Amino acid sequence: MLSVNNLSAGYGRKSVLTGIDIPGMQAGTMTAFLGQNGAGKSTLLRSLAGLHKAGGTLSLDGTDLTHQSPSARARSITYMPQSLPQRVALTVLEATIGALRASSRDPDAVKRSLAVLERLGISNLAMSQLDSLSGGQRQLASLAQALVRKPKVLLLDEPTSALDVAHQIRVMRTIREITQEQGIIAIAVLHDLALAARWCDRLVLLSKGRVLTDGEPADALTAAALLEAYGVTGRIERCSRGHIQVLIDEVA
Repeated sequence: MLSVNNLSAGYGRKSVLTGIDIPGMQAGTMTAFLGQNGAGKSTLLRSLAGLHKAGGTLSLDGTDLTHQSPSARARSITYMPQSLPQRVALTVLEATIGALRASSRDPDAVKRSLAVLERLGISNLAMSQLDSLSGGQRQLASLAQALVRKPKVLLLDEPTSALDVAHQIRVMRTIREITQEQGIIAIAVLHDLALAARWCDRLVLLSKGRVLTDGEPADALTAAALLEAYGVTGRIERCSRGHIQVLIDEVA
């Protein structure tokens, strides 16, 4: 279980997050951080990864991670940024194997890496240079590097932002399945409210650096929350298959 207590963070004298409490994120579940641009989603994710200085307490299975170095925290928490670094002279397979060997001496590193690429539907890119990939392909390669490590906590910063609709669904389905199979605590920054509501167990909606709502999708997404967090009027309805749909009427 991962819990955040009274987390605050900022840049210089500018406060971005204030008094963030997110208790009891359970193994085998997926949580989405939502909110408009500037709400603090990515800053919160980077703070959990130990990549941004923050006050407060972060606890994983009863262990306080607050004062651990980023390298120590990385043994339990894997962070996937929005994009890979440019000019990386590695193939997709080499990068995936390298990510695994950075945290494990698995003798089956090649086999395990190929299995992850296959599951994400990018085994055909195994021998492709990272520099030659499109934005969406690079994003999938980055996700493979995160998943192959089998972390306790998986942090994903906009994992579907460069993907088409079909790949968005495939990626969210795969993350959810692996999260449940391996007992991972997955947390993703997302902008697509309907996508988050369909695939995530829990939604944390941020507004002005604070938690506005936190709960199951049907409880966290309300017309009042949309108005306060995004400044829009809208409705939350279910389609014929029972999936939550967010219908925006207009800017308030």
